[in-house]
Amino acid sequence: MKKSNFRVPALVLSVLAIALALTSCSAVFDSAISGTVKDRNASSQTGGIADVMVYAYDDKTAWENAYNSWDKKSVFSDSSVPSAKTTTDGSFSISSLRWKTNNPVYGKDADCKTIYLLAFHKDYGLVKVDGRTVQSDKSNNFGIVYCEKVTETKNLVIKFKDKEDNSTTASGSDSTITNTTGFSFRYSYNDGYSADDEDNVGNTVTEITNGEYTLAVKYKKYNEDGSEAVAPTVTISEIQSGTDWSYEGAKTVSMAYSSTDKTYTNNSLYFTNDWKTVAVTVNLKDGSTDNAVTDPIYFKWEYNNGDGETVKSDTVTTSTGSATINVKFKKNMSSEKPCTLTLTKFDDAEGSKDYWSWTEGLNENGVKSDTLRDLEYKLTLTLNDDSNRPSVDVYFRKNILKLGSGISGYVYSASGVGEGIGIKDDDGKAITLHDSTSQIRQEVRTTYEVVAQSSSQYVINHGYFTGLGAGAEIKLAYETSERKPFESDTIELTVKREGTQVGTIKLTSESANFSNYRFETT
Repeated sequence: MKKSNFRVPALVLSVLAIALALTSCSAVFDSAISGTVKDRNASSQTGGIADVMVYAYDDKTAWENAYNSWDKKSVFSDSSVPSAKTTTDGSFSISSLRWKTNNPVYGKDADCKTIYLLAFHKDYGLVKVDGRTVQSDKSNNFGIVYCEKVTETKNLVIKFKDKEDNSTTASGSDSTITNTTGFSFRYSYNDGYSADDEDNVGNTVTEITNGEYTLAVKYKKYNEDGSEAVAPTVTISEIQSGTDWSYEGAKTVSMAYSSTDKTYTNNSLYFTNDWKTVAVTVNLKDGSTDNAVTDPIYFKWEYNNGDGETVKSDTVTTSTGSATINVKFKKNMSSEKPCTLTLTKFDDAEGSKDYWSWTEGLNENGVKSDTLRDLEYKLTLTLNDDSNRPSVDVYFRKNILKLGSGISGYVYSASGVGEGIGIKDDDGKAITLHDSTSQIRQEVRTTYEVVAQSSSQYVINHGYFTGLGAGAEIKLAYETSERKPFESDTIELTVKREGTQVGTIKLTSESANFSNYRFETT
C-alpha cells in the first residue's frame, strides 16, 4: 500500500498560529484614583485631614497582610505599592496604578480592577478602606475616606518662676518671670508610637511669651489592651536662661500628668536673678520753697555695674518734679567696685536753662552742697545689695520770676476828694511797670471801682488798674558770693503813671501774684 502524503495548507497554519498567540499574551493597563480623607467627627463642613499617607493595593491578600502586619506602635509605611500624601484640605491623588492581565474585561481596549486602600496618620492610626472598582485609562474618584481620631491632647503650661521674688504683686513666694528673653529648653515625651521606655516626640523651644509656654501634648487615647491611656510624662532638659538668670533645679525635670487633678501639676521651673533692679527716685525741688519744680527739666543719667564702664545711659525730661530711673546691677558685686548712678547736665535743657539753675544735690561723699554747680558737675549715688528704693533731692534756684495774674492796685491823687478815693481825673491814665532796664510787657489804663455801697451812697476808688505785667518773666539778680542757700535776692520794679514814676514794688522769688498796691500822686 502506498502511503498518503497529506499536508496542512500553509494558510491554515498561519491562522492557527495567530489565534494561539492572541490567547496566550497578557495586557498592561494604567489608571489613577483621587479622593478625600476626612475626620468623621470634625465640626467644620470640610473636615479634611492633611498629611495622611494613602496606600493603594490591587491584591486583597496583600492588603490584608499589610494591615495585619502593623504593630500599632510604629509609624506605618509600605514602599511596595503606589501611595500619596493628602494636602491641606485632605485630598489625595495616585496616578501610578498599573496592572497586567490575560483576560481584560473590555478586550484589549480597557479593563477594570478592584483597588483596596490603607490610610495612615498618627492622629488616626491605620484605617482599612474596602475595595472599589476602578477603570483603566481614566481618573477614578474614590470618594470620601472617613477616619476617627485615636489621639488625645492635653496642654502643659510650663511656667518660669523667680525663686527669690519678694514683690508685693507676686502671687505667693514666687512670681512668673515676664521677661524671658534668651530662655530656651528641650522637651520630649512618648506619644504611644514607640517602645514604652523611649521618647519619640521632642523639640527645642526658644519662643517664650510672658514667662509661659503652652505645650500641646498629643498621645494615643487607648493602650493596646483597649484601656484608656494616661497623658505621658514630659521630660524637660537643656534649660537655658540667658545672661541675667541662673537655673535652680535638676538637669532634667519630669512633668507628670495627674489623673486626679486632670492637669499637669509639677509644671514650674525656678531661677534666681543674678541682677538686682533698684528704682531710684530723683526729686527736683525749688530750693527757696522746697516745692517741686514743675517746669520741664531735662537731665542725663548713666550707670555702671562696677566694672568702670557704662552699662546704660539715657535722658529724662519731666514736668512733674520727679523722675524714676531703674538701675540694674550684679548681685554680690565687689564692695571695691560698686554700682554708681551718675546724674548730670540738669541745667542744659529747655526750661531748666531759662528758668532754673541746679544749685545742689548729694556730692560724691553723700554730703549736701550749697554752692552753685557748673554744667559739668556730676551727682553720683552708690548702690549695693542693701539698696531698696533710694531717692535723692536735687535743688534749683529760680532764674526768672513769672508774674501770674499780674499786679493790681490804685494810683490816685493824694489830695483827691469827692465821690471816693481820688478823683475822676485819676481814671484813664496809662500805667506801666518797669524793671531796671525796660518796660515789662503791656501798659494798662486806670478806671474806677465800686468798693462799697451804703444805702444810696457809693464808695468809689478811682485810678484802679489790674493785670499790670501779667505773664511777665523777670530775670532775678543774685549776689552769688553773699547769698544764702536757696534765698533769692529782692527784685525792685518801678510803677510809672504816664511816664512819671509813682512808686516801687519789691518782689522775691516766693511772690508770684500781687494785688491791692496803692500809689499816691501829688
